[in-house]
Amino acid sequence: MDDGNGLADSVMGNKIGHIQAGQVAAVQLAADHGTE
Repeated sequence: MDDGNGLADSVMGNKIGHIQAGQVAAVQLAADHGTE
């Protein structure tokens, strides 16, 4: 998605990446505690 503002796209991509990483970490944390 190139709207001519690569920096904004990069920032959005980083935010999405952080959200996904947070979800993965939450799942791993739950698994460590034996809960879903």
